[in-house]
Amino acid sequence: MAKIITTGPAHMFVGQTASTNVDGLEYLGTFLETPQIAIETLSAPIMNDIGGESPISFAMQGQIATIKGVINRYDEDELAKLEAGFFSAGSKRGEIGKLKMGGLAQAMSLDFDVVFYFPFHTTFRNAASALDAPEGLHFVSVVPNKISHSELSTRARVVSIELRAIPTMSITSGTPTNADSNGAAGPASVREFMLYRHIDTVSNTLKEKVN
Repeated sequence: MAKIITTGPAHMFVGQTASTNVDGLEYLGTFLETPQIAIETLSAPIMNDIGGESPISFAMQGQIATIKGVINRYDEDELAKLEAGFFSAGSKRGEIGKLKMGGLAQAMSLDFDVVFYFPFHTTFRNAASALDAPEGLHFVSVVPNKISHSELSTRARVVSIELRAIPTMSITSGTPTNADSNGAAGPASVREFMLYRHIDTVSNTLKEKVN
């Protein structure tokens, strides 16, 4: 299980967008320390026909991510959208609407986008390397897993959040080039999946929302 490691706190933005333009997301909060982002690769065993239960290989099943952290500065209205169950504006905390129970996050637009902005990343970045951590990360389909409050009703109140991120599927048109077993042209579309993408430079539009 791989981890994305950054130095220093991060600002978090949430919202819903159907494109790579994330300027419409809103500021949720600032993490007390660097958030923990764990990327997990899923696989399924391919069984050995002769050797019984011993797998001969593994098939790639995609990736998911778990995001954890503590925010001590946050927007109450944006936090309420997460605490209402999945993602929705106007819902009350603790009340699960009839459309949410049993709902599918992506199919019913109950998931949301998350962008992390790491303001101190340039201090530790080697400009000559294209492999260094970017200024931002964009997770394209996220649902809340756990939200915990500490020091409730005091000025020292902090919120611990745990989120789950899954890939979204995109279908891109392509020119059929491969022949199948019957000699016919291959599929005219290609299905691809995205868990997150790098943002080399976070826009000033997002940065200004922190203030």
